[in-house]
Amino acid sequence: MPREESGEMSVDAEGRPRWGRRAAGLLIQREDTLDFLLVLRSEDVMDPHVLGIPGGRVEPGESEEAAAVSEAREELGALPELRFVDKDVYTSGEFTYTTFLVMMSAADAKKWTPELNWENDAWVWVDPDGLREVAEVHPNVRKVIEKWS
Repeated sequence: MPREESGEMSVDAEGRPRWGRRAAGLLIQREDTLDFLLVLRSEDVMDPHVLGIPGGRVEPGESEEAAAVSEAREELGALPELRFVDKDVYTSGEFTYTTFLVMMSAADAKKWTPELNWENDAWVWVDPDGLREVAEVHPNVRKVIEKWS
């Protein structure tokens, strides 16, 4: 069961509750291998036990980009320098999610270790070609990885 949080709720086209009307996250890609960083979502969040990306609600007055970076820092700890490359906007019912594709240098990817908070149980670099064999990937994350691979 998801942990209680305050704030506005919305409903997607399938009738699933979402925290807020707008959310955003970072899909981090390594420059050297082109692998993507995915996190295993904990049982305490919506959409638990699937591989996803760090992200969350866009607060009032906050931009999607700022929210994505803030949420990623909250979930992964300190971040090395990231270069924004592209974005994808998904809308379902009252809910909109913006995914930003960001690039991490090879040097930073080799020395950086995420410091996960309660929202995620594990992290992994995933080869996009091997993603087809992984069943437990959030559907929208799978879609954007396929788009950018």
